[in-house]
Amino acid sequence: MDSNSNAGKLDDEVKPGSHVLLLPYPSQGHVHPMLQFAKRLAFHGLRPTLAVTRFILATCAPDATACAAVRFAAVSDGFDRGGFGECGDVTAYLSRLEAAGSATLADLLRDEAAQGRPVRALVYDAFLPWAQGVARGHGAAAVAFFTQPCAVNVTYGHVWRRRVGMPVDGTVRLPGLPKLGPDGLPWFLKVGPGPYPAYFELVIRQFVGLEEADDVLVNSFYELEPQEDGTVKETSESLTFGCRLPREKSDDVSSAGVPAELAPGRRPNSPTPDYCSSVARKRNTTSSIFGRAGPAMSTTTTTLIFAYAHSQEASYMASAWRAKTIGPTVPASYIGDDRLPSDTKYGLHLFELTTAPCIAWLDAHPARSVVYTSFGSLSNLDPLEMREVAQALLDAGRPFLWVVRASETHKLPAGYEDAAAAAAGLVVTWCPQLEVLAHRAVGCFLTHCGWNSTAEALATGVPMVGVPQWTDQPMNAEYVDAVWRVGVRVRPAAADGLVRRGEVVRGIDEVMDGERSGEYRSNAAAWMEKARAAGREGGSSDKNIAEFVAKYASSDDAK
Repeated sequence: MDSNSNAGKLDDEVKPGSHVLLLPYPSQGHVHPMLQFAKRLAFHGLRPTLAVTRFILATCAPDATACAAVRFAAVSDGFDRGGFGECGDVTAYLSRLEAAGSATLADLLRDEAAQGRPVRALVYDAFLPWAQGVARGHGAAAVAFFTQPCAVNVTYGHVWRRRVGMPVDGTVRLPGLPKLGPDGLPWFLKVGPGPYPAYFELVIRQFVGLEEADDVLVNSFYELEPQEDGTVKETSESLTFGCRLPREKSDDVSSAGVPAELAPGRRPNSPTPDYCSSVARKRNTTSSIFGRAGPAMSTTTTTLIFAYAHSQEASYMASAWRAKTIGPTVPASYIGDDRLPSDTKYGLHLFELTTAPCIAWLDAHPARSVVYTSFGSLSNLDPLEMREVAQALLDAGRPFLWVVRASETHKLPAGYEDAAAAAAGLVVTWCPQLEVLAHRAVGCFLTHCGWNSTAEALATGVPMVGVPQWTDQPMNAEYVDAVWRVGVRVRPAAADGLVRRGEVVRGIDEVMDGERSGEYRSNAAAWMEKARAAGREGGSSDKNIAEFVAKYASSDDAK
């Protein structure tokens, strides 16, 4: 199995049995968090190897300084020449990824053992639950790694356990979460699996075998998840459920008024047909993603009064799945952690880097004056929405820096780059996002609210204007607006669900110099300090990482 080593002196100092292999889903938003976690493991004394696809290794050279403590190895997704682009179909790609990935991961584990580097634990992306069985077959512990925030994971967990039906068309309140409407939940819960069933299956099947994982890690920090008073309170809400409970069991509730399976603090069993949907739906089928067909939901409804524990989403994950937070997974220099002086950037980028003069351009602008705009490494805006955002940035009358991927530039209006330049704007195909967000000139971040972008903005204290597209982004945007209160979510009024220029301009104005702009900046600064404290020495995430290292540093059985 191909590999290369950047591990430096740590290779000679680690003990036998301290080798940890990390396997991310092959996209930038998943590789970066796991790479940063690997750097932390190396600092604490383990020997990490990051296994990425042959295509990624062939096209992306790791930075020798930033990634000095991490060794890289290759596995296959079945498309070694072009990755997902070579396939183009998500269902076919995921099927091939599992087949080729399982086989080449097994080969890698065998090769590492044969070369005197047996893998003590495999940290696998929760998008790749099949990796757990491969690890077990080669004597390694299996550790699940969730790249998305706790609130999103908790929501998907409730879908997996059949506590909420889809599509959601009313307000729901579920254990571990605040009361939320359809627009405040992950995109799939509003629209159902129909448009992208393979991606829906991908996010829900993260919970396959999770109870058997040796550890569960989350790319977030504990203090980020909001907490009220931690007590159980009676709510006067009555929720209507389409129940899977047989009528004779409908009164099987705990003394607190909560069905035994849903009682706060109790770890639920594996999914059974006895869970209730949070929205009454007259349906006769259940999705095959749950591993077996369940009985049809009842067409009658039952009204129950629940007691809810007002607690952190992170606490709920800890209670339900023993999960521990290890974020924010950004380079150490951005959280003020001088223990890793070389960790100033990710050091592995899946997109072509350019020499666009982003930082020099920002240097010429006053503090908090620039609207930084980016919609991530994967989101594809509707052409109409792209034009509306483009015009909004001009209409806002503020300097702006907009990152438009090369694959998306054809959606820009003709002559837009010249128009942007005339309006004190700059359009580029790539920029060092963390460095930009940390720049004094940036006043707000117009973003799709993908989790990595959101976490980076939180870690750098930048208020946000959210224009979410799909998957976890609507929920992240809702938390930006209503929970963390570090910005606004643009809510389209049009029936097509696409934002219009006026809505975007109003969002920018509100965050930059509106009535609550000071509040947004103050809250963003407070969350930034919490993020930094979590990752620095003695912080909640640092302690969790140290405990993880202590568990697997020994050659003794830690299972």
